[in-house]
Amino acid sequence: MNHRSERLRQSANGEPCVACGAVGTTVWCHSNESQHGKGMSLKAHDLLGLYLCGKCHAEYDRGLTWNREQRREFFREYYPKTMVRVAEKLAAGELKL
Repeated sequence: MNHRSERLRQSANGEPCVACGAVGTTVWCHSNESQHGKGMSLKAHDLLGLYLCGKCHAEYDRGLTWNREQRREFFREYYPKTMVRVAEKLAAGELKL
């Protein structure tokens, strides 16, 4: 079973997008990789996600110009940035999982 955390998903609210820096539409974007728990009608583990704005989220999920490897590279580039921010929020007491 995939780990779920409403608090973690909601922690994206008000955060800048880790990819482009936009503020205002940032949401928790789950990994699209099957090795992360993604399946038909099943999202990956909540622990494997990114703080992305609506535009970057749409491009990651449905971008017609990206192939599978480009999506993997995108996730791997921005996952550490998201996790650093999550760790900062945890340390400051702003987020409890």
